[in-house]
Amino acid sequence: MIMKFSMNIKNSRILFNNLFRTFKIVSQDTLLSPNSEEIASLKKWIDMCRHSGEMVPSNVTQSQMIYLFRLPTEYQRKKYLCTLFNKENNWEKNQKLILESKGKKMLENERRRMSRTSGHIKYGVWNNALFTRISKKDISILDHQKLVSSMIYGQTIILDFFYENNLTVNEKNILFTETISICRANCKSIDPFNLMFFNADLNSESLTNIKNNLGKNFPLQIFENNYINSFPKEKLIYLTPDSYSVMKYVDPNAVYIIGAIEERRKNQPLSLAKAKKEGIKHEKLTLRQVPVGWILEKKNFYPFPTSSDHMKHI
Repeated sequence: MIMKFSMNIKNSRILFNNLFRTFKIVSQDTLLSPNSEEIASLKKWIDMCRHSGEMVPSNVTQSQMIYLFRLPTEYQRKKYLCTLFNKENNWEKNQKLILESKGKKMLENERRRMSRTSGHIKYGVWNNALFTRISKKDISILDHQKLVSSMIYGQTIILDFFYENNLTVNEKNILFTETISICRANCKSIDPFNLMFFNADLNSESLTNIKNNLGKNFPLQIFENNYINSFPKEKLIYLTPDSYSVMKYVDPNAVYIIGAIEERRKNQPLSLAKAKKEGIKHEKLTLRQVPVGWILEKKNFYPFPTSSDHMKHI
């Protein structure tokens, strides 16, 4: 009985490896068709992982299939499936907590409504009062009005999403969180910037998640074209940590560009090369001259490794 069980495990393992080899060496372009043989073999491999006890999500989208296909090793593919599985479970847990909190609020409101006695007007909290309650929605409307006025009177800062297709999934997640923090910090500022997104793919997953996270009423300016077509080159200044020109003062008439790039593997001067290719000025922020929350360790200053960190910590 034990011999038969071990033989079944060995045969399933051989079939598992054969399925992995069938789509490992195939070109990436053929995966774009949803009914290709490579997608079918990839789905079989995912089902085999699910039946063998691996952590696999219940649904894998087409974009996730493409990224899964591009991973070179079996270990990386299993690790990515495990990440998707944990993300799906966390989303389900959050949905349950949201439903529970909504149910508790409804019960609490019903209890307050039933506790009110008929007769004379009752004064106090949750009843008639002299002061008007200002909700979070009212505050967000005021913040959005500041952003709309900054589109006319504020200084323009551009986030360049040209590098999004060259980022990994982990780098895209970091870019997503930093872009959200930039937009929210700009919204809460007393004098916000005129924040604009250029070279952006409107159908990309990152921008879709950013719009869903900020809400449909959050004022965003997203453009697919290049910023050179919208602004004169004399006003454009690309902020890159690889520039040799130091930013000594802020020009109120200039349009500053931040590269939306999170390259954690190799710090290549991509934003500097792009600025030189387009023929626009480039500058860098120095840690000793800009009084912001820089990292200080052992009396040495360490610059942030990516371009979007410039904007995040100003």
